Amino acid sequence: QRCDPRISGAWFANDRIWLAWSANKRGTRPFPYVPVVEIDAHTMRVAANRDLWSPDYAYAYPDGCPNDEGEIGITLFRGGNAVNPTHVVGVWSPNRDNAASAAGGR
Repeated sequence: QRCDPRISGAWFANDRIWLAWSANKRGTRPFPYVPVVEIDAHTMRVAANRDLWSPDYAYAYPDGCPNDEGEIGITLFRGGNAVNPTHVVGVWSPNRDNAASAAGGR
């Protein structure tokens, strides 16, 4: 129960307000994970609600920043089990069906 639940990532892209934070493990999430909520800027209603999670390790402390193409650069930390805490970066794109990521190693 060590995750700080305050919002640590907030950005505006594609007429959407995005919020991301760390959440402790619960239910089908065996490790801490990152909820990401997309809010329509015109209606102020939730447009999408996603989780960045893994059955093998934790994710925490997210943030993001969009580019001119509407793609979002994401940064967060990953660790747990045999994985030491590591910084992870990636791209979340409305033009792709998946997110690309890269992690550092020690």
